[in-house]
Amino acid sequence: MEKIHYIENIFGGEEIKSLALTIKNSELKEHTTLGRIEKQIDPSKNQFLAKLTETVSQLFEKDLILGPITYVKYSSEYGEPNLPPHIDRDKVEVIVDYQYNSNTQWDLALNKTIYEIEDNSALMFNPNKNIHWRPIKIFQTGEYVEMIFFRFFETKDGEIISDYTNILPKEGEYNPEILEARNYREMCYNGSYDRLKDHTML
Repeated sequence: MEKIHYIENIFGGEEIKSLALTIKNSELKEHTTLGRIEKQIDPSKNQFLAKLTETVSQLFEKDLILGPITYVKYSSEYGEPNLPPHIDRDKVEVIVDYQYNSNTQWDLALNKTIYEIEDNSALMFNPNKNIHWRPIKIFQTGEYVEMIFFRFFETKDGEIISDYTNILPKEGEYNPEILEARNYREMCYNGSYDRLKDHTML
């Protein structure tokens, strides 16, 4: 069974201020199809992230190095926020989905389990072995969710060994598990669903 971890209060006040400064000074990119803006974060500007790398490596019992870091802000201002079920098909072994700041609830789902995420908390998982998505949500004017995605590669003798770029089926091809997750997502939209709030169950 693939490991999934949830950590609350992941960063302290000074660390959050450091992230905020880096986000402010980073170049902006807009994705109207996903209803978000994004910025790439330079890890060298936040030396405390070495501690995060150590924590994640210990939790997943793997030799991991920190890769790309992406800040995103979902809001109706940038389109219609939407994240349907998918896997990433890249070289990432572990992703840390960190909720930086928000003024509305937008849960995160892995396969067919829906997790309630709070600010300054993170869900950690393999994005190539877990189908991940967000419930369908209509963002009201002024509502937003800000996330930071920390991506980690597995290494051996200094070389990256994690690689899921060729996993099958390819994007757009029939995948029964993704189809099942998409049907479940539609069902959740048409009714109520249960969130996993007791993260000690992970």
